[in-house]
Amino acid sequence: MELVLRFAVLDAGAHLVERTPHRGLGVVPPRATGLRGVTHCGVEFADFGRDGVVDLEAATINRVVEEAGVPLSSVYHYYGSKDGVLLAVMERGVERFFADVPDYDRRSGTPVEHLRLVISNAINALERNPNFLRLIIAFSVQPPQSGNGEISDVVHHVRQLALMRLRRQIAIACDDNPRSVAVDRVARLALAAVDGAFVAVSADPSISLAKILDLLPAALVAARQALNQTSRS
Repeated sequence: MELVLRFAVLDAGAHLVERTPHRGLGVVPPRATGLRGVTHCGVEFADFGRDGVVDLEAATINRVVEEAGVPLSSVYHYYGSKDGVLLAVMERGVERFFADVPDYDRRSGTPVEHLRLVISNAINALERNPNFLRLIIAFSVQPPQSGNGEISDVVHHVRQLALMRLRRQIAIACDDNPRSVAVDRVARLALAAVDGAFVAVSADPSISLAKILDLLPAALVAARQALNQTSRS
């Protein structure tokens, strides 16, 4: 099976940005420059090889240059390599994705109603930015061999930020402590369910994320209640 992933390198019409190297969980915001490009169109950047094996080497910097219409020297100056371009895309994707997902500070309705709203917002964000999660899942399963680990750092950051958001919203829904072991277990269940549903929809477009995840809010509340009963017994 050959899967070709297409995505916009940056927002349409956005400025070319100069990346600041980073390590750890923090994603350092890029610094905008006066150059434009590497941005104005979708770029077939990452070609996924047969049998689901990611072949990042199949993506060439020349293709990025050709699609973006900017000098090769500018791409190397601001990004260093195609890994640098990919890292900038992922960093921007983190910013865009989580900006699309509200982080509530109070419960809306019943626990199930609140989590239904949270999951619905996540589904909407994923449908607006599907290729971002495809990259995250692909590099979670098969970390890139090139680079110095920065892409893996971004993947880890995304997973941890998603778990933190989920723990917070589950705690708000269930009137619980977001740092509790039970809330953490429910949050990890939620993240695994969303990951699995996204892969299922990617394999079978005839189904939708909303349909697959329709029962997830009630299941999360039930799981939290079951853990609560277990801790008391």
